[in-house]
Amino acid sequence: MSGPASPPPGARKGEAFLRAVAWRRPLARAAILWERVWPALWPLTALGGVLLIVVLLDLPRHLPGWLHLALLGVAAAALGLALWTGVSRVAWPREREGDRRIERASGLAHRPLDSLSDHIAAGRGDAAAEHLWRAHLARTAAAIGRLRVGAPHPGMPARDPRALRHALLLAVLAAFVIAGDDAGARLRRAVDPQFAPARLPLSVRLDVWIAPPAYTGMAPVFLDASGGRAEVSVPVGSRLTASLSGGEGAPELRVG
Repeated sequence: MSGPASPPPGARKGEAFLRAVAWRRPLARAAILWERVWPALWPLTALGGVLLIVVLLDLPRHLPGWLHLALLGVAAAALGLALWTGVSRVAWPREREGDRRIERASGLAHRPLDSLSDHIAAGRGDAAAEHLWRAHLARTAAAIGRLRVGAPHPGMPARDPRALRHALLLAVLAAFVIAGDDAGARLRRAVDPQFAPARLPLSVRLDVWIAPPAYTGMAPVFLDASGGRAEVSVPVGSRLTASLSGGEGAPELRVG
């Protein structure tokens, strides 16, 4: 009485090949997904880059509050529309699409991965039938050879022949350089419109001194311009000089 048939030569290799196909399928589907997502979301990325340049150059700070707020609303609506339009165009890749990608990247014809994915239809539990099935898998795996997934190719050069995406990236980097340490503050100001412009305190400087006549040989006398009263004795013929900078309106000198 003979025992169960031993596994044919290469059967274990066929089973290992099936495991290799199993972990490559998610990679292939991820590559297909990226090839679909990047072109679909390119308009959103481009719009976001342009808005980021505007913010880093601190242009919204020079707008009136109502116009700044309107710009924020338009920007939010445009970004939301671009995101919805891009996501709605992306179809989730199916498992068979991943198989087709592996076959194209590996230079395989006649869809051999379909045969590897099949299961024995007749003779399940029959040692001889399962023996032949494993032999079939081993021969198919040996004929296929090494599997490849291939790098994703979103096809952006065809969609952007002038390579504007690279120019936009350089412009964003240049805007960050221009903003420098103030980049964070500019980003915060971009979402905080000011309806009442801040009134900066006026810087006023007053210098007053008395120059005695040259024959006295005395040094000029500087007076306290803080508003206090002071009595100063100076020779006859001394010259009073006042220097005023900053403030608003015309200065007025009162004597007596």
